[in-house]
Amino acid sequence: MGNLMMYYNNVEIFKGVVEMRRGLCAKIIDQTRTMADVYGAFFDFCCIMESKV
Repeated sequence: MGNLMMYYNNVEIFKGVVEMRRGLCAKIIDQTRTMADVYGAFFDFCCIMESKV
């Protein structure tokens, strides 16, 4: 979901690779210990994507 959030309404996809930064990926992996944490991270990315829509 994080990568989808990066792709939505972004013209940079046509210029090169668009990815989540390594620090953000590491932070997500470090902070998600339980399934509830995973749901929370998914919800946060959904909220960011909703604000872009």
